Amino acid sequence: MQCLVLATSFCFGSTYLTRFEDQGVGIQWDNIWLSQTPGDPMCFAWVMIMMMVGSVLYFLVGWYISNFVNNVKVYVNIESHYLLTDSLGISIRHLQVVYRGGTSRPAVSDLSLDLRDGQVTTLLGQNGAGKTTTIEEMKLDRPRNVHIVVVCSSNVLTGQLLPTSGAVSIYGRMIPEQLPEARKLIGYCPQYNTLFSQQDGFHQRVCYRMTMREHLRFYGSLKGILTKEILEKEIDEMLESMGLQDRQHELACHLSGGLQRRLCVALAFIGGSKLIVLDEPTSSVDPVARRAIWDLILKYRHGRTILLTTHHMDEADLLSDNVAIVHQGRILCSGSPLLLKHRFGCGYQLSLSRQGSDVDSDSGHASSSASTASIHYKDCGSESAISFIQNLIPNALVLEEHSSELVVSLPQRAADGKPHHFSAFFRSLDDALPALGFTSYGLSSTTLEEVSTRHIQIYQTRY
Repeated sequence: MQCLVLATSFCFGSTYLTRFEDQGVGIQWDNIWLSQTPGDPMCFAWVMIMMMVGSVLYFLVGWYISNFVNNVKVYVNIESHYLLTDSLGISIRHLQVVYRGGTSRPAVSDLSLDLRDGQVTTLLGQNGAGKTTTIEEMKLDRPRNVHIVVVCSSNVLTGQLLPTSGAVSIYGRMIPEQLPEARKLIGYCPQYNTLFSQQDGFHQRVCYRMTMREHLRFYGSLKGILTKEILEKEIDEMLESMGLQDRQHELACHLSGGLQRRLCVALAFIGGSKLIVLDEPTSSVDPVARRAIWDLILKYRHGRTILLTTHHMDEADLLSDNVAIVHQGRILCSGSPLLLKHRFGCGYQLSLSRQGSDVDSDSGHASSSASTASIHYKDCGSESAISFIQNLIPNALVLEEHSSELVVSLPQRAADGKPHHFSAFFRSLDDALPALGFTSYGLSSTTLEEVSTRHIQIYQTRY
């Protein structure tokens, strides 16, 4: 019966196989039922049978659990409290922020959002959308006319700004009633670097007089959650994960701009922070530093709730479990990047070019070009191409039309909800491309930027 466990049967099978190989015989059909040990009823054939029986049993158990056992919850003991592994990190209900002395239009209007523990939630929006205000509602000064919901959202959560109305909860601590307790759980990286400096008034030179390790130790000790020994261990792990152990005693003024930004992001995670607020953490950094910051966020996301604001759509697509599109203080839609692109995307964009070379394309594009060596193209304009496309995909829309390029939107589904047969469409397009007067085409899928732009246009049209 022990051979029903696959690991045990595998060990027995390896033993029998080794014994036959040592004798120079090997496993053959005539000895598969024989045992090398006198009195041993087991043999290689029985081991294989038990492995197959065990596999069937494992399959039945897995099928039963997946179909009849739902909502299995795992409990973890954290600070003597039992919390669900998918517990709620931040709960924002009907948040509204109106700046005193300003216009009557709220910077944040009736914003409701839940942020789960272990997930990265990204606020997307144009400058002045209200992303940072939500974070700071946790500067009493009125921010500039750009960047308002990010400013408001960030400021509310970090306690720098009190909400006009609504409720904000951070791991069960209400804002602003329990703000001192909630602040111990918050790690905040604003848009600017928060490194200690000493300014020479004569030379107008700023030099950071603390090393990387001293910055991490100082910010970590401010919260007072971790003991000195645990904090030093966490600092060592943080420096090792960033690959900066050899530069830990170097003054911050000697670091490049990218390393300084990475240090500021690390300061938000140090000291036992549970809520990590990152306000455009990769702004004004080179691609290498940007990628290093991504790796840092992904590595330390577990057990924390991360709120991110960014203007880079590829960054939001890569890092986010949940994306909220914000405009004029309101959330227009929220969900996973894949869900938003599937539900609100416009399908595909087809770019037809009359140039001899392929259309430039980003990641996810597919291009095809016809041979131009011996084909004489007809000067037939774009009408025939549009008619050809709409004949196969009736709800296709022309987005742009130029002398050298035609851009058409191809919805994923027809008006009756049935999916289009794109394979047949592109086979026909490949055959008809020279006759239509085009030399190449490029195909791109829906991006988060297109989803965001579409929702903002719809909102501006309605309101």
